[in-house]
Amino acid sequence: MKEETIVNKVTASGIQSLDLMAYSPTVEFVHFDIAPYLYMGLIIKEKEFRKAMETIDWASYENKAVSIGCAVEAILPQWVFMDIASKLYPYAFAVIEGTPDLHKEQLWAEKLMEQDFGIFTGQKVTLIANPDVPVALYVLATNLLTGSVASLMYGEPGLPKVIYKKAK
Repeated sequence: MKEETIVNKVTASGIQSLDLMAYSPTVEFVHFDIAPYLYMGLIIKEKEFRKAMETIDWASYENKAVSIGCAVEAILPQWVFMDIASKLYPYAFAVIEGTPDLHKEQLWAEKLMEQDFGIFTGQKVTLIANPDVPVALYVLATNLLTGSVASLMYGEPGLPKVIYKKAK
């Protein structure tokens, strides 16, 4: 009896998989909320604010990605964010004004832009579908790969959606 060989069509197709989750930042993300330091929950009183900033243990933010924001709607002068950022500078991994989600997306994008995707030149590439990857990062990866790859797909290597195909 002749033995049958099972051929893995995905492997045979030469499609390369690129999982954007592999570039997700691993740093801890925390939020610094200005709201507790507002006078009557509305405004910054400079003297009291600066005094309160002196009481914070800034070292507790060591190696963390810190986003600065305010949980309540208040008109805040720009120097407030700058003051907090300057105090975080010696400790935090990275500091932005915004939310932890925005911060994670920014650091993730920076990491993707630092990569050399030259290994995919002329290749068929599938960006692995994952709901935990922000849409903006799929757009960024598309911009980084389009033009250099033979084809760019989305989904799973066995059943991808074709996004781009290089003209012959």
